[in-house]
Amino acid sequence: MIGRIHANVAANHLDNVTLIHAAAGAAPGFANIPKLGTPATRVGESENRVMMIRLDDYFTGEWQPSHVKIDTEGFEHHVLLGAQKLLAARPVLYVEYHRGMQEFGYSGEEMWDLLRDFGYRITVARHRARRHEETEVTRDDLRLFEGQMMFCQPASTGEADA
Repeated sequence: MIGRIHANVAANHLDNVTLIHAAAGAAPGFANIPKLGTPATRVGESENRVMMIRLDDYFTGEWQPSHVKIDTEGFEHHVLLGAQKLLAARPVLYVEYHRGMQEFGYSGEEMWDLLRDFGYRITVARHRARRHEETEVTRDDLRLFEGQMMFCQPASTGEADA
């Protein structure tokens, strides 16, 4: 995929994009990542060995992203565990809630708890609806949103505790 992404960046003349040929996870090391991702592929099911970094080790110093998208086919919680300093800075997050998360040792509820502990309000946008609608994601109703992209915004004071 990295070749396709490079081509897309070049074709669109994007000068504000930095590509890193690495996977994100909870700890530095290596991961086996499929060369071409589909919803059915999983981390560890390939001979394509890629360096794995923690987002906290990459985003150091003064510069922090304002938005982060995490769509890693079930590996999302591991990415968040390696991004706790980043989460403390509270960028807007787009995080997929993937049913394959349990294959990597975590539940959606654990991910929801982690995001709430960092003060995030979690919603799902119905972007294909006639009118844009956002639905609050509660811990009890989380299973209803499997396979969807969650929109995580820093909550207002007191809102995350509700």
